[in-house]
Amino acid sequence: MKRILSVERNSNLRRQIAKELQTVLVDIGRCRLKQIRMSVNLREDLGIDSFTGLEILVAIEKRYGFRVSERELNRLVTFEDIVDFVSKKLGKQ
Repeated sequence: MKRILSVERNSNLRRQIAKELQTVLVDIGRCRLKQIRMSVNLREDLGIDSFTGLEILVAIEKRYGFRVSERELNRLVTFEDIVDFVSKKLGKQ
């Protein structure tokens, strides 16, 4: 029973994180909400350049209270990558 509750809590947290990150992309990345799908490539599909990417990164670090290393940053290609990354970081805190 504990496992089911844990999975449900993680699923709810992931959905909440996705909604918050969508807001960040809309506000900073100047994307339209309907463009943001889990599989969307931030650079190729949304046109996020390196400067905007850094602005988004800073917003994520401030919002969630952790740092993102350059190595970790290079792995964040899709919206789902960011959602998964933030979810895992928060799960370890």
